[in-house]
Amino acid sequence: MAARVTGTARVLNKLHASIDAGNYYEAHQMYRTIYFRYLNQKRYDDLKELLYDGALKLLTLKQCNSGADLANLLVDVLSKSETKPNDEEIEHLGTLHSLLNPNSPERTAFLMKALQWSGSGETSHPRGHPHLHRFVALTQRVTAARLTCS
Repeated sequence: MAARVTGTARVLNKLHASIDAGNYYEAHQMYRTIYFRYLNQKRYDDLKELLYDGALKLLTLKQCNSGADLANLLVDVLSKSETKPNDEEIEHLGTLHSLLNPNSPERTAFLMKALQWSGSGETSHPRGHPHLHRFVALTQRVTAARLTCS
């Protein structure tokens, strides 16, 4: 077990160095490597934090496809870990949704998965948690305003 932790720590160090050096493809692959390791170890809390931070970082750096991939993996982890919808996770999903390219199919896939997760286990919100709908509506409103302003 100690070898795995050391190996993962080494990959995390390389991941941060790759981002600092602008090697985003390599960093994305390392995020995925750690994703599979943490998933197999059922380290869901660490994995959720890693994927959110990674998606946020890559989307901020305009690495849209890589960031969208990590955002979608985050929703998968929320489902697999049976995480109940909560304010923190919903806020994270709302933030990621706002950073995704409005015209990308990845954003649509992300939104559908996020709404499905946020409605899971909640008989009163089968179409998704109202707070997530609010975040999405605000993002749509801001996006529409940007498109209509000259």
